[in-house]
Amino acid sequence: MSAVAEVLEDELTEAIEKKDKKSIRHFVTLIVENFEDKREAEKRNSEIMLKLNEIEITVKEGFKSMDKRFEEMGKRFVDMQKSMDNRFMDMQKSMDNRFMDMQKFMDNRFMDMQKFMDNRFMDMQKSMNNRFMDMQKSMDKRFEDMGNRFVDMQKYMDKRFEDMNKRFTMMFTFFTIGFALITLLITIFKFIVK
Repeated sequence: MSAVAEVLEDELTEAIEKKDKKSIRHFVTLIVENFEDKREAEKRNSEIMLKLNEIEITVKEGFKSMDKRFEEMGKRFVDMQKSMDNRFMDMQKSMDNRFMDMQKFMDNRFMDMQKFMDNRFMDMQKSMNNRFMDMQKSMDKRFEDMGNRFVDMQKYMDKRFEDMNKRFTMMFTFFTIGFALITLLITIFKFIVK
């Protein structure tokens, strides 16, 4: 719209300043065309308004029929809900009865299994006790044998240490006597040599 206004202003300025007939004719043509465009736009707007009114009426009628359908669907849904609730309650009772029967069966099986496991455990306990006692006897005998070997080894070691002690004592005695003799000989030699 602002572009048309600028063109009109330019044409009018030229027509007044230069008194150009072409500019006046062009100015008038632009104004007439602008009015014609406005009339066509108004005509289109009124047609659009009429069509919108028709659409609005159609939509309202559609909503009314939809409301009726929704009411009918609501009634059907309520009936269906009642039917489903009744079926669910029946199924719930059936499931509860089956669960109770299964629970009793499982309790009986568990008790039987518990008795069986207790018997097996007692048998295993007896077997383990017997094996432990046998193993304990075997270990006691081995420890007794090892104790006897240790005592024998201790006696042998004590005898060796006593023998070594006797040798050391004898050697020490010989060294002492030897040093005493050497000292005596040195002392006698000193007296003789003096």
